[in-house]
Amino acid sequence: MKTDNQPDISNELIDTKSFIHREFCRLSVKMDRMETMLGNIYQHLSQDHAMPLPEIFTIKEAAAYLRLSVKRMYELLYGGRIQSLPHKKHHRLLFSKTQLNQYIYETNERR
Repeated sequence: MKTDNQPDISNELIDTKSFIHREFCRLSVKMDRMETMLGNIYQHLSQDHAMPLPEIFTIKEAAAYLRLSVKRMYELLYGGRIQSLPHKKHHRLLFSKTQLNQYIYETNERR
């Protein structure tokens, strides 16, 4: 038996269930959209869109590539064990990836 002072609990419960259902549906749609977007991002990143590694290195980059110190690079250069590319404009020491790979190959052959 219901009195005038008591709220109608069944109507509130139905309203709450309805609200929860609507919110769940709304969130489900958003999650589906996010899943689609993440799939597109993954597909884009899995394609070969990465920037290629440079084929020409500065002395610092060449040292990092060979896992040597810059000082050791200068020693190899002035000792004639490795050659730099001619670069007249800025008088910078530049190295080709091919030459660096050749140095690695020759070093491994000597061992």
